[in-house]
Amino acid sequence: MWANPKLWLKRNGNAYIDTLDIPSNEDNYEIIASLPESNIADGALWGSRSSNWSRTQAVVWFNNNSGAARVTIRFSDGVYESAKGLAYGEKAIIKFGKNGVEINGENLKSVQPPKLDTNLNALLFGLYNNVAVDSRLFNGTVNVYKKSDGDGNLIKHLVPVPAGLKIGDYTVPANGMWDMVNQKYYGNAGSGEFEIEKD
Repeated sequence: MWANPKLWLKRNGNAYIDTLDIPSNEDNYEIIASLPESNIADGALWGSRSSNWSRTQAVVWFNNNSGAARVTIRFSDGVYESAKGLAYGEKAIIKFGKNGVEINGENLKSVQPPKLDTNLNALLFGLYNNVAVDSRLFNGTVNVYKKSDGDGNLIKHLVPVPAGLKIGDYTVPANGMWDMVNQKYYGNAGSGEFEIEKD
């Protein structure tokens, strides 16, 4: 099993990852992401929606807010927003799903699970919007993407991997992410490319 916790994935152009996960309110998700050092812009970190701002959506969104950013978790039954603005370069640990919504330890919902009723794959670094990818992609970096079931069993654990890395008999073809649970590579599903950054 391979992982380097000091690696972060950053997009160039319209790069994004198709997680192949249809959001479910029976599962839990965790993303560790970092804002860019400057020029924060609105952008989708993760999600999908069946129509433009309809009630069938599951979105993790970074909102530009006077030089800082707030993390917004938008589900079909409500919107949950971090109370504290995040500064340039700040890391966000985002947990959401059956067990509620938590951003950097701030519990935004703990009683009822969010209703994730989109039937489209969720993208990482972007948002699948009905028949197209939304142009407002996430401008920061990603360190971890995890999915677990309602009992806490880990289903997927994606971490950044650099091109050329050998994992067993497999050679990573381009910068992307590696699923440590299922031993599977996830590459760029868009245009452009990914860069690897280190702490």
